[in-house]
Amino acid sequence: MKIAFVFDDSLDRPDGVQQAILTTGEWMKSNGHDVHYIVGYTEREDIENVHSMARSWRVKFNGNTLNTPLPTSKSKIKQFLNKEKFDVLHVQMPYSPFFAARVIHAAPAHTKIIGTFHILPYSKSARVATKQLGRILKSSIKKFDHFVSVSEPAAVFAKATFGIDSIVIPNPVDV
Repeated sequence: MKIAFVFDDSLDRPDGVQQAILTTGEWMKSNGHDVHYIVGYTEREDIENVHSMARSWRVKFNGNTLNTPLPTSKSKIKQFLNKEKFDVLHVQMPYSPFFAARVIHAAPAHTKIIGTFHILPYSKSARVATKQLGRILKSSIKKFDHFVSVSEPAAVFAKATFGIDSIVIPNPVDV
């Protein structure tokens, strides 16, 4: 299978979501899958099949610093997806309407879309903001085939902010 992890942030830092993506991707590659990483922006050159598709700006949110993508060309994304013909897009959630949502909307009908929730809001303002984001992303959410959460609190977050039922599958750990 040809699988792409879709991630608004960068792969430059060794944060939890980045490690989960890379660990899962390595396991999938070792099992014969063609793995790609569609990210907002990254400077790393030591990972195969990384596609930086947006400029980003750094923001502090939910007790963390992350890169948020600036609006990306819809036609550039559509052209890329039509060329690559992915079987699966694995989207890290929540995501930006300016990047990952555009990837989701541009995905061909044959591509399965999976979403994984990683976070639990740290503050009331983060909960309110992500609930609003859930409303903004409603049309792209409808295109998903399945949802996963990495913990029970992340599953509660998915339900409370996006109205999504997800199954809990913990992050992989390479031991």
